[in-house]
Amino acid sequence: MHRLIDDVPHDFPQRLKELRRNRGLSQKQLAALCRLSQSAISNYENGTRVLAREILSLARALDVSPQWLAEGRGPKDPPSYYPPLTEPTHLHAGHWPFKTLRPEAFSTLTESEQAIVEETLKGLLEALKNNKQK
Repeated sequence: MHRLIDDVPHDFPQRLKELRRNRGLSQKQLAALCRLSQSAISNYENGTRVLAREILSLARALDVSPQWLAEGRGPKDPPSYYPPLTEPTHLHAGHWPFKTLRPEAFSTLTESEQAIVEETLKGLLEALKNNKQK
């Protein structure tokens, strides 16, 4: 049965903060589930960061419909085709690919630090791919 909420907070920051608190999650815990920084969650909740492009991972971590989280419309229940995230180890494609690096080490970095890590890894993967072709 779909839950339709009459007392829906009118904007995304309020809905996000209320859901996070109702789920017993800290900003840091939600950030780890979504591969975001704690400051990103804080910025979404205080409205200084516009609607999340990470809305799908936020909705999944909070076990609600992305449309309801983003707009406050439609059923609150999440789509039936994906299970809720419960641990940071479910970050991407169902698992964390690194054996000696914990997901929390990445998720606690700032967004700019995460971008540096991502670009560095992308460059390394490209170099390894090119080296294989020689």
